[in-house]
Amino acid sequence: MKFTRIATAIAIGAIAMLTPVVATAADMVITSEIAGTHWKARQMDTLAADITKRTNGRINAKVFHASTLYKDKDALAALSTGAVHMVWPVSNYLENVNPAYGIISLPFSVKDSMMQNDEFRAGLTSLMSSLVEDKGLKVLGIARTSEGIFLSKTPIAVVADMKGKKIRIPSGRVLQNLMTRYGANPVAMATTEIATAFAQGAIDIIYTSPGGWEMVGTMAKHATTVPGMQIFTYAVVVDKNWLAGLSAADRDAVLAATADAMKKQWPEAMAEDIKALENMVGKGGISTRLNGKSVEEFEKLAAEVSADFRKKYPNVSANYDALKAKLPN
Repeated sequence: MKFTRIATAIAIGAIAMLTPVVATAADMVITSEIAGTHWKARQMDTLAADITKRTNGRINAKVFHASTLYKDKDALAALSTGAVHMVWPVSNYLENVNPAYGIISLPFSVKDSMMQNDEFRAGLTSLMSSLVEDKGLKVLGIARTSEGIFLSKTPIAVVADMKGKKIRIPSGRVLQNLMTRYGANPVAMATTEIATAFAQGAIDIIYTSPGGWEMVGTMAKHATTVPGMQIFTYAVVVDKNWLAGLSAADRDAVLAATADAMKKQWPEAMAEDIKALENMVGKGGISTRLNGKSVEEFEKLAAEVSADFRKKYPNVSANYDALKAKLPN
């Protein structure tokens, strides 16, 4: 009997040695404060599925929408804790990590045509990442949010129409300085809070996206665009140490999937702006694109804000200009 038990144990051990060990998938947590129905959420879901596919399931990427885990600003702080691995905050939030990150938010600077150039987009991504990597973050991509619009109950035709008004901005020193230069009183506020704040009179003007207009509704009857003034962007940020700890194959898969997603999402986001504006106009909203001297007035004051920034951060400004110089005419 004793011999039989020993033989059985040896047999079981041999079988165990011959049976391949199935690796458990490592969860990759991606968070967002945007509702799951938003086009940004769909793009994040697509990226998560692509990462899981490219890694053959070794990474199980999951997206948690609508602030079910964190708001974007809080998720940035949680990246280094291991609780979050990727988040897509508006780029303005990164100014809290390094004020020089504001280079990407300078008015009348980033253009759609520039960001659809693969070489420029890759170079700018690398530049922006270099500004936050000492904080344990890494920027893998720059995604288009929208062209900025002003929402209000009455028309905005000239800069003077903003004087003394409380205006919502996403975040960031650059936008704060810009709106102050326009004579308004900026208030930083998350997108999820703008409809309630506007309805209660806590803010008079909302600086947001066409998608934001859909959230607020036609109680903000007027949407005003200053052409070229602002292309809002998302920073696709990951935990630098988490990324470095992946195998070379999985790390390359995450990088490649994100790069492909950024290339595809830019024209999709442009189309979503048009779609949202048309939707709101169909519901009775009024969309206006300024031109002529009205735009020149916005540009003149914006140039002063940009000049102040460039004096404070000459190195990043020079590197940004060098990237732009490589663009085809």
